[in-house]
Amino acid sequence: AEYRLGRRYRFNAVHRLKGSELSGHSYTVEVALRSPLDSRTETAFDLARLDRMSSDILGEINYTCLDDLPAFQNQPPTDENIAAFLFTRFASALDCPLESARLRVTHHQQFVVNP
Repeated sequence: AEYRLGRRYRFNAVHRLKGSELSGHSYTVEVALRSPLDSRTETAFDLARLDRMSSDILGEINYTCLDDLPAFQNQPPTDENIAAFLFTRFASALDCPLESARLRVTHHQQFVVNP
């Protein structure tokens, strides 16, 4: 059997609006992955390992101005681009398929990236 599992994480960042005005957000990212059950551990994926990956990935952007990061030098840090950045970073860190990355900006605004 294959399992779908995930975690939800938070980070804070600002980005520049038109001109030099800053806009800050408390973002939530939800990552979902697929993995078969490991017969040795009887678990589908080590969630502590996912937490460590998340800490590394989100540590790069937490409490930063996203416009100043190399990932956003050639494209603006729109919510869509932030979601795509997170999907790419998590997908490259995992050794199993990433099913989705969902960026929640508010309760009413979210962006989902699928492979």
